[in-house]
Amino acid sequence: MFIDRWINIHYIKHNINNVMKMIPKKLKTQVVEDISVFGALPFYLFLSIFVMLLGEIKLFLWLIIGLFLAYGITILIRAFYYKDRPTKENYNGFIEKINTSSFPSLHSLRVTLIFCLFGFYYKSVYLTILFFFIMLLVFFSRYNLKKHFKIDIIFGFVLGVIESFIIVFLF
Repeated sequence: MFIDRWINIHYIKHNINNVMKMIPKKLKTQVVEDISVFGALPFYLFLSIFVMLLGEIKLFLWLIIGLFLAYGITILIRAFYYKDRPTKENYNGFIEKINTSSFPSLHSLRVTLIFCLFGFYYKSVYLTILFFFIMLLVFFSRYNLKKHFKIDIIFGFVLGVIESFIIVFLF
């Protein structure tokens, strides 16, 4: 039974690897970069404004409070603990230093806030599954682009979950 499963998984993995080899590297990189947008600030702000325009003021406030908390905590951590990215980036000055630090992943934190806050607010299984899938893709993209180490992404996720619970239960 175990061997049958292993062979099937190995066969599927082998076929996926063959298909991936056929896709040009530049295209794969572009797709991975595009996925990362779902954890970026412009997308977060767009989504927040869209939610406000739909009249979902409570969710809008949750998202904005989450954003301020995310930046406050991340800046505080990065100010006292600098960690190079997997692909090192040079910096000049405090602001650039904060921006080039790898720990924690702000993309991961933002996309986790979106996942959790939308899940708490709408309580929709389908929406939760969709945002969970997008969240995992963003995690993968940040790691694949060599912007973060796994621990940076995991810590961003943990911070996002903790922030979400605090926001939902206090506001």
